[in-house]
Amino acid sequence: SHELRTPLSAILGFAEILQDDGLPADARGEFTASIERSGRHLLSIINDLLDLTSIQSGRLPVSMSECSLHELIGEVIELTSMKAEQKGLEVRLEVAEEVPDVIRTDPLRLRQALVNLLGNATKFTAEGAVILRVNSIGDGRLLRFEIEDTGPGIAEDQLERIFEPFILGDMSTTRTHEGTGLGLPISRHLAELLGGDLVATSRLGDGSEFRLTIDPAGV
Repeated sequence: SHELRTPLSAILGFAEILQDDGLPADARGEFTASIERSGRHLLSIINDLLDLTSIQSGRLPVSMSECSLHELIGEVIELTSMKAEQKGLEVRLEVAEEVPDVIRTDPLRLRQALVNLLGNATKFTAEGAVILRVNSIGDGRLLRFEIEDTGPGIAEDQLERIFEPFILGDMSTTRTHEGTGLGLPISRHLAELLGGDLVATSRLGDGSEFRLTIDPAGV
């Protein structure tokens, strides 16, 4: 409720202010940009809610096709690096030599899961680095994406709860990070649809690592 109302209230509030003909041009541009940011944030939340509903009903569409893994990873890094750079974080990519370039998967869903995971790592990391490692495991039968951060870490008793809908990693009374808590459960379901899984390891004060596996031959 809060996550939906906050951006919607911002959109309505700024739209009302923009109706003032005497508003200076610089303020008009600033308020218009705020409306766009709030609209994109609201759309992201709505998309997550729709995906969750589709997952729970067993109707989330998956479309397998051949794609370039290296191009897909490049797009993911591009989509998430700007936010990291704004926070002064280093983003590192490490791809093992044996990782194939052409794989068969749903590129839209794989990109969605990776953007969710890298976005989370960036959001919860105040300083240091976010690392994406890609390697083959199980004699090449699976691809594994490891997203490691230098954030505050997650308590052991919370590691499975964070994969439940609407549960956030930051469980403190005064939350410093906004979010619906849908990114991780959606990403785990996507991993399962792509023939793999999503697991996490973490220690308080020592960062977190999320390991996403998929079947590169499609399912």
